[in-house]
Amino acid sequence: MVLFGVGLAGGITLALMGFVVPVLAKLSIVTLQQAPTTMPLMSINPESMPYVASQVMFGMAVSATICGLIAGKISSFKLGEGLRDATICCLIVMLELLVGAVMGWL
Repeated sequence: MVLFGVGLAGGITLALMGFVVPVLAKLSIVTLQQAPTTMPLMSINPESMPYVASQVMFGMAVSATICGLIAGKISSFKLGEGLRDATICCLIVMLELLVGAVMGWL
């Protein structure tokens, strides 16, 4: 069940990075050119897209590792099972990041 959750969360994250974040970056350029005042929120501009993508990838890797450790430890009460599940979760995230890079979303 945890593996499904990691895969689903990673897929949703990659879809957002591929379709929503570039549109927000383009929208921030338009709003900054037309707005007479500054925006109170931190906007994503196209120059900061690599930084945002690297932070998202780092967050996916860390959360998959922690999720795998906790799920494996809870399921069998052995720390070794947690390492096995963490490895499987990290492999799933690596596969998702590879697909995202091949599709041009990252």
